[in-house]
Amino acid sequence: MSRGLVNNSLGNGDVEDLDSGAGTDEHEVFAIGLPASGGHVVGGTATNPIRTDPTGATTQPISDAAGSLTIDSPQLPAALGAGVEAGAILVTVATDSTGVLSVDDGGGSLTVDGPLTDGQLRATAVPVSAASLPLPTGAATAANQNANPTGITEYNLTLTLADTEYSQVLPNGTKAFALRCRTSDVVRYAFTTGKVAASVSPYQTLKASAEYWKDNVSLAAGITVYLASSTAGVIVEIEAWS
Repeated sequence: MSRGLVNNSLGNGDVEDLDSGAGTDEHEVFAIGLPASGGHVVGGTATNPIRTDPTGATTQPISDAAGSLTIDSPQLPAALGAGVEAGAILVTVATDSTGVLSVDDGGGSLTVDGPLTDGQLRATAVPVSAASLPLPTGAATAANQNANPTGITEYNLTLTLADTEYSQVLPNGTKAFALRCRTSDVVRYAFTTGKVAASVSPYQTLKASAEYWKDNVSLAAGITVYLASSTAGVIVEIEAWS
């Protein structure tokens, strides 16, 4: 087996100019021979570099030269963010990973290949009941509805004098009431005193052979209706449901 050859006999070596510039710096030099097929070759050249522990397990230092390292790999893009999917390095996230994985939405949206199951979308189903949905303020509810009337009170109020105010108090809790003139005469009515006798607005007119009906009211404290007619002696029939 051939071994590396060293010519270090002083006085027998070659003299070389070691100044790479314009000056002269002559010294006797020696060469290191490396084993090669057909005979040794001079080591320390670009073709036959001298390697340190080329086949051993000794850690070799790496220098970044000018501040960067070039790695030859078809899987790594030439520039950060460059490259195509075919040459990308695939990354698998473990199902039991407890780390944080950041995801970039790219163009502002993420596409998920589905369909997703209910279990994937949420841990447990969320029941929705129409009864639990909020209602607008003042919306109709069962609690806001008037109960059906349970009784009726009837009145026959005689307007003895013409153009004179007469009144009738409706019972507390009245939910509906009706007014009609027994004869075919016009009757004026109002819910404020001092209006009907002299026809002072505002007041309402109950036409001949007509009826005034009002339901869906809740008169907790009752109400007074004032009546008058230009015809003396007419009778106003009143019904009140409570």
